[in-house]
Amino acid sequence: MAAAERRARGSRKLAMVRVALLALAVLAAAPTGVSAWEGCDGELALDEIRLRQASAALSDTRDAPMAQRCVAFRDTVRVMQRASDTRRRCLSGSDARAALVDMDRAIARWRQTIARDCG
Repeated sequence: MAAAERRARGSRKLAMVRVALLALAVLAAAPTGVSAWEGCDGELALDEIRLRQASAALSDTRDAPMAQRCVAFRDTVRVMQRASDTRRRCLSGSDARAALVDMDRAIARWRQTIARDCG
């Protein structure tokens, strides 16, 4: 196994450990008797985890055949759209609106990439 591949795998493992720790932190912060995954706070935390996983999948397929990359592209759009919907429902204010505009633009760019490269 090449050194670069070992580093990439180690980096992915570290990222997944961070995601798991984030999930544990959300659970620990929940009030007693309330599920940490209920309501907007839980949905936003889960969306963040899913976005990080989608990002890791994109990195993992960087050198893969285009068909495999297209699967990761479509998964990323699906995750981003869900996160956008959650943020639109759960967040307010000018910062939230600006973040939604940025996310919607990113989704549009991914859709253009898929249309161009994935058929």
